[in-house]
Amino acid sequence: MSITPKLPGLKILVFVRVLEMVQATSIMKKKGGLSIVKLCCTLCSSSNLSIACIGHTKSKCCIVSDCAGSQMHDGLSLHLKRLRYSENPPCPVMICVVRQHTYVLAADVEQMYRQISVHPDDRYLQRIIWRDDPAAPVQACELNTVTYGTASAPYLATRCLRQLGLEYSNERVSEVILHDFFVDDLLTGGDDLSEVQDLRQKVSAVLASAQMVLRKWKSNESTLMSEPHLSKSSLDLNVGTTESSKTLGLRWHPQSDLLYFPICLSDHTCYTKRDMLSLISQIFDPLGLLAPIVIVLKMLLQKLWLHKLSWYEQLSPEIKMLWVDVIRDLPLLNKIKIPRHVLCKSHKFIEFHVMTDASENPYGACLYARSVDQSDEVTVRLLMAKSRVAPLKPTTIPRLELCAAVVGTRLYEKEMSSLRVQATRTYFWTDSTIVLCWLKMMPNKLQTFVRNRIAEIQDKTASCEWRHVPIAQNPTDHLSRGVTATVLSDLDQCWSDPAFLKESPSSWPGNMYQHAQKDALPEIKSSVSLHSHTNQN
Repeated sequence: MSITPKLPGLKILVFVRVLEMVQATSIMKKKGGLSIVKLCCTLCSSSNLSIACIGHTKSKCCIVSDCAGSQMHDGLSLHLKRLRYSENPPCPVMICVVRQHTYVLAADVEQMYRQISVHPDDRYLQRIIWRDDPAAPVQACELNTVTYGTASAPYLATRCLRQLGLEYSNERVSEVILHDFFVDDLLTGGDDLSEVQDLRQKVSAVLASAQMVLRKWKSNESTLMSEPHLSKSSLDLNVGTTESSKTLGLRWHPQSDLLYFPICLSDHTCYTKRDMLSLISQIFDPLGLLAPIVIVLKMLLQKLWLHKLSWYEQLSPEIKMLWVDVIRDLPLLNKIKIPRHVLCKSHKFIEFHVMTDASENPYGACLYARSVDQSDEVTVRLLMAKSRVAPLKPTTIPRLELCAAVVGTRLYEKEMSSLRVQATRTYFWTDSTIVLCWLKMMPNKLQTFVRNRIAEIQDKTASCEWRHVPIAQNPTDHLSRGVTATVLSDLDQCWSDPAFLKESPSSWPGNMYQHAQKDALPEIKSSVSLHSHTNQN
């Protein structure tokens, strides 16, 4: 019986030759023919090599091991056996942090996985069978380095990187290595140009000591891109061109220092629930900056659940018409360009303002940063937003307003635990007087749904101030109702206002709303009083 497997493609052949050159594989000796096939079927985890294409700024192709498709002797793949864990900070948090810096640096580690060796005792789990000629004997190769496609690869690479940061004595450099990397992507910066230049040199040197070369540097400051000690191999940006960069999935134009959202939609000939979900997932918006339009798409998707359509059924004419109208305008989002930097230069203090709002369908919150410089010039920018679609089960507007306040509270808690700037004060704003009255009450006097949420808000915003904002001045109104791409592309209020925040605090909307009487408030727990009377003879 002869075994003549299909010859590998040219790209895989080139890959193996490259691995042999860098000694990333070991050829197992004294094993061949049918016996090696049997052995590898038992022990091999990476039974197949597949090719995944990556963007133009990366390598043209990346070889990924199919560890999920191969099975071990117990019928489980290595992908299921390996532990999966991530030490990377959430992507939205990293982008919010970098929006605080005046000067930004972005880079990535060249072939990060290939610089990290796997312990010899574990390499048998990365064994592949190989031959590049049907007449050649079968060889068994063991991959010596961390391999793409294994479940634990991101953690192993990140853990080695973190160890470099833990062992380095300089606190600032250590902080960058520990907190400003997302796997192999570096995204950092600062407000002092000389400090950022020094950081670049030291971080590069620390990683180079572990054979990790930082390359494809990008910055909004040309001085950081023209240092004489940098080699051509590590400098991958032509300063002065209009090249853009994809930073953690978000498009960033370094020269203009703007964030933008390129939308490229293919022609749609099928209109099903699956197509709708596929299109919505293409809009990568980790900061929620496009929430007013994304929420419209989500509301349309929610309607399909009411119609009980399957994933492959055609949309009804009514929903199809609404869907076509929405996606026709989506390319207008290409016009939206948002300043990356949210703070003014040389600020003397910073405030955070959380605006919340709800309507019958969606609800959500926006987090704004308000900074004041030495000449009392005020800058207000949207830092992050979060929207939710109301549940299908009907509920009251006050409850939805309360849910919006909870979203704003959690958004604030999540960001404040990660941001590295100290805010002077934090304000929460809502146009619901009922929610404000609930917040002034003891939670145990409210019904369960409201009580639990009020208790959470009071606990997490104890040091903050809740204020009332008129509906006309609440920018979150666009998020809670949704707008078309045509309106959103011309709507400056979403990105830089509320306008009143640019004025002095004395001119802000006051809390002069009419407080509701306790008996008139909804969701108040009913109380029962028992009186006993005894007659004494």
